[in-house]
Order: sequence, then C-alpha cells, then structure tokens
Amino acid sequence: MTGAGTGAVELIIERWTGPDKGEDFHWSLWREGHRIAMGAEAHGDARACEVAGMAACRRMTGCAPDRVTRL
Repeated sequence: MTGAGTGAVELIIERWTGPDKGEDFHWSLWREGHRIAMGAEAHGDARACEVAGMAACRRMTGCAPDRVTRL
C-alpha cells in the first residue's frame, strides 16, 4: 500500500515476545484507522524500530508521523 492520502499518520511500535522470552519490535503506519504500511523485518530494540518507522514514514508521506504509539 502507499502512503498517499490525507489525514493524521500514526506510527505504531509493537513489542512482541516469543516463547523463549526474546523480544522483537515491529512498526506499522496508520492513517484514519487503516494500516498503510508495515516493516518487513523485526528489530532487536524499540529505538532502532522507531528510527526505521520514522524513515519509512518520511519516504512514504513526505513528513514525520503526527503521533507515535508504543505498545
């Protein structure tokens, strides 16, 4: 999907834990309740994930997200 459109963009950072208690972080971009993009790879820490999500948002929408939510 593309980031084309109008409305506020939200970057969501999700923390996933596996049965081995390891953690992975994944990002996704949302606009008006619809996911417009998600990262293809897991990140080992929340900060790296957020940096990747911010960069993707800027590439796709031309600006930083309006909000960042960390789950």
